[in-house]
Amino acid sequence: MERRFSLLRHDHSQRITTVDGTVVEGSVARQWRGSWTPAVRGSGTAGTYQLDIATGQWTRTGNLVMVNARIIFAGAITGGGTGGLQVTGLPFAPRSTEVVNWHGTAYTNGIDWTGTALTAVANYANSVIAFYALNDNGTAVEVPISGVAAGDDLQFTVTYEAPSV
Repeated sequence: MERRFSLLRHDHSQRITTVDGTVVEGSVARQWRGSWTPAVRGSGTAGTYQLDIATGQWTRTGNLVMVNARIIFAGAITGGGTGGLQVTGLPFAPRSTEVVNWHGTAYTNGIDWTGTALTAVANYANSVIAFYALNDNGTAVEVPISGVAAGDDLQFTVTYEAPSV
């Protein structure tokens, strides 16, 4: 079975050329980059979570925003949050569309969650990144904020659509 991919490269003009040589005319999307500082809270009660590392980068091309972050919880945390684990402080609010949520990837070391896979979700309703454990047969459960402990590590990347600039 032959598979054909249309990876894009930009030739610094008002056109984009695919790997197979197809030229797509049009305006070039503007791209911006920056950093952001993620914070952690519970989806029910926020709680207080001290962080040793809270760093993030973002890239915006047109209305698409890609964020990534690394969070390491401090050696001692106050905690007290309830509900699901959420990250706040996104550089741009996700756009409210018929697409309910935008998904990405996540990595944890030390955070307690039960499931076979983990996904990070940009939620437009409250401008947070939420984390869900995925189980067999398609069930998804919020990763509980109570699963976070001192020294735990959380990393993620999510791409989502933001309102027009």
